Amino acid sequence: LQDATPKLEKLFVSDMQNLKEIWPPQFSISNLCQLRELMVEGCDSIEVLFNMDFGEIEQLRSSLRSIRVRRCDSLVKLFSCNPFLFFNNLQELTVGICGSIQVLFNTDLGRAGKSEEQVCSSSLRSIKVYKCKSLVNLFPVNPMPLFNHLEELRVRWCASVEVIFDIDMGCAGETDKVSSSSRLRSIYLEELGKLREVWRIKDDGNNLIHGFEAVERIDIRYCWRFENIITPATTNFEMRALKQVKIQVKMVESKQDQEVYTTLNI
Repeated sequence: LQDATPKLEKLFVSDMQNLKEIWPPQFSISNLCQLRELMVEGCDSIEVLFNMDFGEIEQLRSSLRSIRVRRCDSLVKLFSCNPFLFFNNLQELTVGICGSIQVLFNTDLGRAGKSEEQVCSSSLRSIKVYKCKSLVNLFPVNPMPLFNHLEELRVRWCASVEVIFDIDMGCAGETDKVSSSSRLRSIYLEELGKLREVWRIKDDGNNLIHGFEAVERIDIRYCWRFENIITPATTNFEMRALKQVKIQVKMVESKQDQEVYTTLNI
């Protein structure tokens, strides 16, 4: 594999039940520079998809555009550290039917001594997650660097998710540079059994929250515990492009004890 990978552009790994890791400890990330597409499915022994130091050779950048992972039941995390220092061209991330994963990005994407260019290097355009029953957090407390190019977010059938964006503004810092290029337009949430909020903001200091100016559509379906789009309700939010919010709710009529499904268009 070490000799074959310098020119490798596509890698599909399927139904290898005993495979514990794709990349051995001695593997150098320099051999992944040409990889454009990675699909891993049915590999129940893999716990970490990329267990390597992406800052090993700082001047290198990957050509990886797409990561798709499904039916990897022991997977607990995708990356061992901030992946965007190396995977700055990654555009599509899809994770499905991974019952053990609890977080998508288990690292602080804040500055942490890095330059603005290094921190805000994500090119993700699409994030799709489905049937990950243990998933709790999609984003770190400072998700802003992910929104420079992100256009679509779809989360479906994830029973443990209570909030989508759990943002600590004390960690996020200044967001003006991120907001100026934010492209997130569509948020689709379906059958998230514990979902209560889309945004939960901490320590906002009554400042205007940037980073979501491009959001046009929010679609929430069959999330029966859903309460608020933004908490606290007094948060000063910038969503100038918002055109449509659809929330499919359930109301119980006490006399007939019937469930009535209603779609609210705002």
